[in-house]
This record gives sequence, structure tokens and C-alpha cells, in this order.
Amino acid sequence: MPDTTMRMGRSWVHHGPLNNRVYLLKLDPHDMPGLARMLLLLARREGRGKVIAKVPDGHKQAFLDQGYLIEASVPRMMAGEDGHFMSFFIDPARSKGPSEKEMQTIRKVTSSKKKPKKAHEVVELCAKDAREMARLMEEVFPSYPFPMSNPDYILHCMSNDVSYYGIKKKGKLVAMGAAEMDRSNGCVEMTDLATRQTHRGMGMSSSLLLHMEEEMRARGYKIGYTIARSASMGINMVFARDGYDYCGTLSYNTNISGNMESMNVWSKVF
Repeated sequence: MPDTTMRMGRSWVHHGPLNNRVYLLKLDPHDMPGLARMLLLLARREGRGKVIAKVPDGHKQAFLDQGYLIEASVPRMMAGEDGHFMSFFIDPARSKGPSEKEMQTIRKVTSSKKKPKKAHEVVELCAKDAREMARLMEEVFPSYPFPMSNPDYILHCMSNDVSYYGIKKKGKLVAMGAAEMDRSNGCVEMTDLATRQTHRGMGMSSSLLLHMEEEMRARGYKIGYTIARSASMGINMVFARDGYDYCGTLSYNTNISGNMESMNVWSKVF
């Protein structure tokens, strides 16, 4: 069953059994300082293993006072203010942090000197592409933290500040990515990168990312970030080669590709 997005006061929260967490997507200052505690109450009532919150620097102390830890920090992420991914581990098994193998991946990708190229034509996707996008996401990811295999969910996102881009070969969608815009904070999350098995190793994710950056820069966004699977050398390499900086690891954070996985946060000033 997919997790759900709900209002908590004026803030937005995503929670449920799939990711076994409570995730504060959007903090409204009117809900502070009590929001940090309310998230914990929700998580305990629903039996969730982790709470994670995106928090502006000016409100981090309220979360620290409740026992949250900073797992990752993105400079200038929230209207010019540093943004933090702050977590409370109800289940201690969720708090192990990056393994040595995962740290080796980070060290290897950050040392890469190879620069990405825009080697493929990228087009902006629209409503008529939603079904094909959903099929691609379902094919690539056995599980995903958001219901991207549902065309209706994709259409909902399109109408709520998410722009999708794709690469088509012989009229068929073979790769896609999304730019999720946060207008109030002036940042954008680069997400939902997916490439069919038959077209991997061709630089399609890099082409998509470069194109999305151009589009977002033209719209006035200056900060981009991503939350990438720590177990995937390839996707971390895509962002590292494009000049993104490693900002931290979210421990056992996301149900993706059939497993609960840790996620690396990367960011870049455009």
C-alpha cells in the first residue's frame, strides 16, 4: 500500500507502511516549535521506524531539542538558508549510518574527473506521456517511495510544480527524469531518473540532468539537490561528475527497488 501525503497544521507530511517512516516534506513556520514533537507522536502512534524532516537552519534547534540528529545538510537550500535533513530513529536498526562499502562508493565517485556530456536529445514530457512514464518507472523499480507507477499520480505532480523530461528512441520513452520545484525556497530536487535496461551505459541520465539544470536555471532556480540510492554506483557517479557535492547519507531511509536502502544527498549551485 502506498504511503500518503497529509497536512499537519500548515505543513506537509508523507507517511505510511511502505517506507515505514514519517517524512516532513514542507515545514511551515506557523507550526513551530511544536511540529517536531507532533511528528514523533504520529510515528509512534502508527508504529513507524523513523522520522525524517527537511528543516531550515533557523528551526533546527527545536528538532535537536527533541532528540533529532542531522543526517545531511544542503547549503542555501531554503530561501538562501541552509537546509537540514534531520532524523529521529524510533527503530535503532534504522540508524546504522553509511557502511564502509558505501563510503568507498562516495570516495570513488567524488574523485572522478570525467565530465558529463549532453549526448541525447531531451524533450519535456506532458500529460499524454503519463501512462508510458508509469510503465517505465514500474519496469525499472520493483518498489518506489512514491506511487510513480500510477499515471494519475504523475498527472497530479505535473500540475503541482514538477516538470518531467525524457529521451525517446523510435518514438518510445527509454529514459526519464523530473525536476521538483520548491518555489518558496528557490530550490529544485532532481529526481525520478530511470533508464530502461536496454539503454543503460549510454549517458542518458547525464543528458537528462544537464538538460534539467538548463531548464531550471532559466526559471530562476539556483540550488539543485538529489536523494540518490547509496547502493548505486552509477547514479551517484552521474551527480558527482556533474559537480554536485556530497552532503550526507540518510540511513535506511527509503523503500526502493524492493529493499529498504540508505540514500545519499548531493547538491549543486547552478
